[in-house]
Amino acid sequence: MKVRIPKNWDPLGDSFVLTKADIEQQVSNDLGRFHSEYGQKFGVAPSEILDVETFVSVLWGFAVVYEEIEQVAGEETLGTLRPETQNVVVDSRCIHHGRLSFTIAHEVGHLSLHGPLFRRENNKIIGELFHALQKGLPDSRALRKLFLLIEY
Repeated sequence: MKVRIPKNWDPLGDSFVLTKADIEQQVSNDLGRFHSEYGQKFGVAPSEILDVETFVSVLWGFAVVYEEIEQVAGEETLGTLRPETQNVVVDSRCIHHGRLSFTIAHEVGHLSLHGPLFRRENNKIIGELFHALQKGLPDSRALRKLFLLIEY
């Protein structure tokens, strides 16, 4: 997926919207890549029913871990992404299978759709850019790296 970002884009003040078609195209690309990488790794095609934990592991090298996530009043957080440990964390109190699958897929969507906010180092995904922008910190080092990753 290619996203056009204007040269005067301010990542702390502006935003851009991905269309449903953009997201569906990225999902399709990721699924195609998953089928290919799974076949190369295991010598067989993956199951027709997608196991999201296997998807996360094969495609991104992340593990899914279950632990209690601290909740903030008025909000419900079922999952979070920890790129620095290569974990998708799911709240251990979430027990509905459909909700678990959706939560894991949602968190991995951040990796897929927000790739320019991460970097790879020694085959690990590092999230310093993501965390700096998520916290709204104008970390000039992180912003410089972000702009080096964006193709105009």
